[in-house]
Amino acid sequence: MSESDYGVGHKPLTAFERQRLRPTVDPAALERWLVVSHGEFRRAMIAHFATEVTEDDLLAVRREAGLSDAVDPAAPTISEREPPEAPRDASAPSEGLHFLFVSTWQPIVMVEAPTDPELRALWEAIEVESGSV
Repeated sequence: MSESDYGVGHKPLTAFERQRLRPTVDPAALERWLVVSHGEFRRAMIAHFATEVTEDDLLAVRREAGLSDAVDPAAPTISEREPPEAPRDASAPSEGLHFLFVSTWQPIVMVEAPTDPELRALWEAIEVESGSV
């Protein structure tokens, strides 16, 4: 889509936004959704379909939802959190099954699909699950 397809106040995905999308996302379909939704909750939509959600995304989504940027000052930021524990070998000393416990933490943003049939069709065109035809 070109910028003229968006009308006043709407803009196409930037190169950086496109880079962040999962490989299964159709950027043109996401742009069509953003036009129909008037760009409402743009950052939430991009974060929903992104490979990685950043702390900036989380703050922007809060702002889009009309929530304050103020967070619990005692809560650590993503960058200040403790690193995950080192993997622990949980196997028996000399024999048995060897496996590791690895702790991970990754924020996600989930946007609920619309129930309106026309909007639902646009939504479902955004991401085609790998393996489906």
